Amino acid sequence: MKRIQYFIHGNGQDSTCAPEGFLSDDMPGHGQSRDDVSKYSIEEIVKFYAKKIPANALVLGHSLGAHIALNVALIRPDIKIYLCGMAPIEGLEEIGPVMTPVAEFTAFQNPQRSDSDIVSFIGAMHSPSERVTSKLFAAAKKQDPAFNVTLFTSGIGNYDWSERTKLESLGERATLILSLNEKCYNAQFLLNSNLNILRNDYLDHTPWLYDKNWFLNLVNSMGSSDQVNQDSAQL
Repeated sequence: MKRIQYFIHGNGQDSTCAPEGFLSDDMPGHGQSRDDVSKYSIEEIVKFYAKKIPANALVLGHSLGAHIALNVALIRPDIKIYLCGMAPIEGLEEIGPVMTPVAEFTAFQNPQRSDSDIVSFIGAMHSPSERVTSKLFAAAKKQDPAFNVTLFTSGIGNYDWSERTKLESLGERATLILSLNEKCYNAQFLLNSNLNILRNDYLDHTPWLYDKNWFLNLVNSMGSSDQVNQDSAQL
C-alpha cells in the first residue's frame, strides 16, 4: 500500500530533522511554530498533529514525537505508526526503571540553558558528528525556552500514561522499534512486554541522520506491504 510518509520530531528538534521524503510540521514551541504556552501540553500537541497528518499516512514518531504519534493513532484509525526513541510507560512511577532521561536533560530543560548545555545534551544522546550536532543544535536554538518547563509541569497534568495498554489496542497499526543502545529507556524490560516490537539496535538517538537507508531497510526487513518512498533514504 502506498502511504504518504509523515514525521513527528522529538523535543528540541523541528521539521528540518525529518528524514528526506517525509512530510513534517514544527511542533508547537519548536521551529517556526510559536503558539502560546497553553498549547504546550500533550493533549494540545496531539490535537495539532491530528489535523496536520494526511489521510492514510505512515507516521514515524521519534522520542517525544513517538508519544504524540501513539495518541494521534488512537483518534486517527487511518494511519499506521512506527515509534522509536521512546519508552511506553503505564504510569509516572515507571520513570526511572523504564524511562530514564539522561542527566544532561535537566540542564537542557532549563529556560536559561546555555549553548554548552544544548551541546552536552546532544552529545549525550548521539555519536560525535559535526554535521548531526550542527543540525540538532540549530533546531534546539529555535525552541521556545518556555516549552520544557511548561510541558513537564502543567502540560502532562491530565495525560493518561497507560501507553502500553494504548499500544496493545492499536495492534498491527503500531510498531515499537527498540534498540538496546538507547540511553533513555530500559529496552530489555520492554522486550518482555506484549507489544508489536521490532528490535533494531541502531547506535544513535536519530539513526536516519547517520544512515540514510535506515528506515527504508527497517520497513523492508519486516516484509511490510507498505511502499516506502526511496527518496526517504536520501540525505
